[in-house]
Amino acid sequence: MIIVDDHDDRVQYSEGWFTSGSYPEYLNTTHAAIGVGQTATLSFTGVSISVYGTLSGFGLGGIPTSQYVVDGAEPVSFTAPNISGASYHYQYFSSDLLEDGTHSLVVTNTNDGTFWLDFFEYLPSPSTF
Repeated sequence: MIIVDDHDDRVQYSEGWFTSGSYPEYLNTTHAAIGVGQTATLSFTGVSISVYGTLSGFGLGGIPTSQYVVDGAEPVSFTAPNISGASYHYQYFSSDLLEDGTHSLVVTNTNDGTFWLDFFEYLPSPSTF
């Protein structure tokens, strides 16, 4: 598996994201979206991808929701569980097995709750082993 931190230059963010982070988040960093429609896009070469973030107690804006689109396919939605504390390295999304090749993943914040993005993890093409 290959981990791509939220601060990696390969991750392209729309306007409005801000940075934060602390231990135990991956490399002590996160990106956060508060506005509906903010996106993060990652291109990768591999056969699967997962997205992880931080969940925390929810205040204004409610429980975070997000969508995940690989290569323009149908969006997969995620609604965070309602928790009172913090949960780190929480898996928001995991793709099905993809055809070996280069893919694009678009992550979209779909409500006004704070959405914390920590890192991506993908399985590279078998030919790279």
